[in-house]
Amino acid sequence: IAQFGLDAFRYFVYREMVFGQDASFTDEAVLGRYNADLANDLGNLASRVMTLLHRGCGGVVPSPDSGLLDRPEEQALLAATSALVTSVPDAVRGFQLSVALREIWDVIGATNRYIVVREPWKLAKDAARRAELETSLYTAADTLRVVAELLRPFVPGTAERLLQMLGQPLHASSWATLANRQLTAGTTLGETVALFPRIELTVEALQQMSNESSSTPQSSPAAAAPADGAPLAPAAAAAPVATPAPAAAAPASPVAELISYEDFMKVDLRVAKVLTAERVPKSKKLMKLLVDTGVDQRTIV
Repeated sequence: IAQFGLDAFRYFVYREMVFGQDASFTDEAVLGRYNADLANDLGNLASRVMTLLHRGCGGVVPSPDSGLLDRPEEQALLAATSALVTSVPDAVRGFQLSVALREIWDVIGATNRYIVVREPWKLAKDAARRAELETSLYTAADTLRVVAELLRPFVPGTAERLLQMLGQPLHASSWATLANRQLTAGTTLGETVALFPRIELTVEALQQMSNESSSTPQSSPAAAAPADGAPLAPAAAAAPVATPAPAAAAPASPVAELISYEDFMKVDLRVAKVLTAERVPKSKKLMKLLVDTGVDQRTIV
């Protein structure tokens, strides 16, 4: 829990261990589930949708076009969400908790694929396609709202943070009345936060950090784990294990402060196709590349 967060641990237990049967537990399996399911699937989907909503819709829930909602892609995602509202409670009643989470993650995957198909980052550049942009982002955001409500019993801290990002009330909502297309247009969105920062450390490094932290006296047992169920801050998790410096060594330079998550979200990261690559004359280390960003072609070294 100290290394991955309470919600990540809860998710692993519910997803990996079939109720009533024997199960195995390994650090490698937890790390795999954390990075693949929580960081890549859910975390990236939430970050992508919320960033697009803030940038393209001014931080409010857009209004979908009823005609565009009848397109096959929108109807497929709406049907999957409607089926999920029925199937997850049925699975929970039968104590099939791993099945319930698998079905939720199937819809998370479908939503990620929907965004790839709709490409809202391209729609945002064309004023004539504004209705398409708002419809696609509304559909994705409303699906996230349903997913968050269904995740409440499994990862309560994460579900509430996701609902706050969507501007939704935090009081418990009955699954009996849960349905899609209940996200109110014009709702002010909350601040975007990273649900599950990806952990790039190896299992061995995490175990070493855990061993060192457990050997350090703490004021209280609760000090080892975050209160809200989130994993350790990325800066703490990514810091290399310090080794004792020689007595005569010069004092280390202070570590530069990390930028805020809001500043990071302003960075425009793109994947480019390398068209040509050639060595730079009289250099052993430099390469000159001609790349295609999808918008233009440029030369970089």
